[in-house]
Amino acid sequence: MDSRFESIVGLNEPRPENCFAISTSEVKLRISTQSKKIFTARDNILQILNRKESRLQQRWAKKSKDKRAKLLRAAWPEIPSTHGVDIQETLEAIYPKKGKSAKPPASDTDYKWPSMNLEDLAHGRNLPLLLNSRGRNQPNVFAHADLAATAIGRCNEKIKGAWLPGQLMVFMGRTTPETYRTLTHWKENNYKTFLLWLAGVHFDVASGLLILEIQSKIYEFLLECCYRIFSDVPPDDLLNGQVLLQTEPSHLGTNDTTYLNLATVVAETPFRVPDTLDTHQLLQLIGAKRAAAEDHAWGIKEDPGYFKEALLSRAKHRPENLREWKGKRPGPKNEEFWNDVISTEIHETYRRLSLWDILYEGAQALYNKAPKGFVEFDHQQLLPKDVEDVLLRLLFFAEFFATSFKNDLSMAVSVLEQGWFDDVLQPDPERSSIVCMGVQNSERLNDPLMMLFMHLFDGHRTALKQVGLHILVDEIQRKVEKDPKQAQRLSPFVSDVFSELALVTNICRVIEGIYPWGFCFNRKLAEMDVPRSPQVDDFARIDQIFKKDGKFPTCAAESRLELPIRDSLDYPIHKAYNEHNVETLRRSEWNLDLFWRRWDCYFAKNMGETLNDVLRRYSKGTRVIYRTLPFRPREERETTPLSDLHQLVSNTANLAIEPQNPGRFAAESPRVKIKTRGKAQAASSDVADPPRNVADGPEANVHDNVAEQAAAGRPDVKFKLKERALTVFRSLFHTRDTACQRREVNWKDFLHAMTKVGFRAEKLYGSVWHFIPEGFDATRSLQLHEPHPGNEIPHFMARNLGRRLTHTYGWTGEDFGEV
Repeated sequence: MDSRFESIVGLNEPRPENCFAISTSEVKLRISTQSKKIFTARDNILQILNRKESRLQQRWAKKSKDKRAKLLRAAWPEIPSTHGVDIQETLEAIYPKKGKSAKPPASDTDYKWPSMNLEDLAHGRNLPLLLNSRGRNQPNVFAHADLAATAIGRCNEKIKGAWLPGQLMVFMGRTTPETYRTLTHWKENNYKTFLLWLAGVHFDVASGLLILEIQSKIYEFLLECCYRIFSDVPPDDLLNGQVLLQTEPSHLGTNDTTYLNLATVVAETPFRVPDTLDTHQLLQLIGAKRAAAEDHAWGIKEDPGYFKEALLSRAKHRPENLREWKGKRPGPKNEEFWNDVISTEIHETYRRLSLWDILYEGAQALYNKAPKGFVEFDHQQLLPKDVEDVLLRLLFFAEFFATSFKNDLSMAVSVLEQGWFDDVLQPDPERSSIVCMGVQNSERLNDPLMMLFMHLFDGHRTALKQVGLHILVDEIQRKVEKDPKQAQRLSPFVSDVFSELALVTNICRVIEGIYPWGFCFNRKLAEMDVPRSPQVDDFARIDQIFKKDGKFPTCAAESRLELPIRDSLDYPIHKAYNEHNVETLRRSEWNLDLFWRRWDCYFAKNMGETLNDVLRRYSKGTRVIYRTLPFRPREERETTPLSDLHQLVSNTANLAIEPQNPGRFAAESPRVKIKTRGKAQAASSDVADPPRNVADGPEANVHDNVAEQAAAGRPDVKFKLKERALTVFRSLFHTRDTACQRREVNWKDFLHAMTKVGFRAEKLYGSVWHFIPEGFDATRSLQLHEPHPGNEIPHFMARNLGRRLTHTYGWTGEDFGEV
């Protein structure tokens, strides 16, 4: 057993070229010297914060960026000037520019202290955050995070390490200069120390000395910053014990924007206390994304206009639009093309629903195991086996799905920017995706955004190995956030796919950042078997049916979605209520219902259950599908009972295929249930009525009393709002208020309205926003897409938002009134 352990700790291995030999006595001397510096500087910083932190924040906030940079440069003359020098140099080394570079090579400072740079520290509240976190917490809290920040330098051998096999260093739980220097042998305590090192709790000598060097410089730099911020106060007076202690400020100011931005949170992460993973927040985040996937599946089933926009958007990003794909040039959009588009959209819809359901199930299991996060576990001991298994399972699926989303993004971006990617991208024979094969044109190296995408899609995975997926994604998001012109280069479809990739990579990042145990997750992940789950089996069966014999089924081409799609699914719900528009609405609804009946027939034959059955298994609640009644002149509508406006129509229970020439589409009426209670409200002839009759398949009998409940009278309005917010909700729910036309909704007005009814809005990656209910009683949160590249929500998108609010919270237009 000893020989096996000796090989693992490196006793039988030769010294690596990038390491230098060091003796035990020299290690102890370095530990003693640097640990004293760390705790002395940290204690002085804490004394200053206890007496003058509020004043320090005020002084820093009043300084301009130039003055901040000048102060930081004076405190640390060798501090890097820009963000991500280590990242840029690593990426540029993969595809170097011709000729000599004007930039000097990066020093080890850029790799050891990547977050310590003028661009980041001079921005916003980053320095006060760093002072607060480092000064008010013990140094051992940051040991693993400080080492993780040097991953690029260690991976690329830019940082030299000490070589002393067999010795380990202990940081966790050590809070004094004497104990922080603990050096122990791997055989002590019956190999317990060795097992803790293997689990990521303890460090080898090279990592331990690197941590001490990093922390020693950071604390000395921060103390010097304090002295220079209070340049008019003698250092002895700053540390004067006679000055009264002050309470810690309740907050460090607000972000530059009104709403929380995940990109800002990620950018501030190096300057904060390392997070311990809020399992409830993670569950809420994944649950909202899962609900969005479910709502999308119901949206394409219910709304012809929504389905049409989804198909047209996907059609624009198909590989057939490339200048040359598999030896073919783009041709006319024929029936075969649209068959593939429709099949791909349905396949991706159910694929994403199953993927997010798997992640939600894992997040739910993790929350059940650790409802209070990981603060309740002893950070000096091994993580409980059952908790570790749940974490590894969740991380496995998150990384697998990240690869899937990355492949989808490669296809979309290559079509969007095909002029840039000419002769750079090639089809992957094993997947329906694009892979980068290298850059030959030196002019392309001057496009930083596309170069980041190219590194992301690199078939050799060079950048992914040397930099990491989450860092590449964060850099892309940073470019887009910093430059609106770069954001406009991304289509809404690309932005949506990128947001999914970014969210999954962020999940991987927070799981791997559960220190100290996260350090060993990647190694254990490589050793585990592929987890199984019912969702994985569902996905495999659906995938097999869709890709039968390597081709999509011909069912879509036979489903009577006549070309062009714009006409067969035309849905002018936003236009005036007249006979022509109502007939168009009903024709599109009939086409869509027939389309889904035929798909259900196909799946019932090949899978034993319909797509409708699959969707209902994944749905968290009962759904109602709305359909439009025949046109009624205004005089008839004014005397028609409200209950007559509700029909319960089953569009999925009957799997029999309709005749080829069904005649007039409006003749489907045998399954109508008419209610006879209530009065109709008058509707303006120049404003389209909302969808009125509902259908919910085999469970239609559950909703027999819908009309009765609606006609019995609603309670008082739930939300009394001012005109700006009220106009938004009237537009989302298409109320019959004659003063409210169906129109586009400004995104800032929508954010304002959502916060007024009790949501907390957070900006995630890409175009995704997360709305968390806080001002009313609800447990489910929502994730919605911001319009891109404009600021106006189109009418079809606004209608979908209103439908999602109805399905999630049961709201209708009558729930909102004027103050």
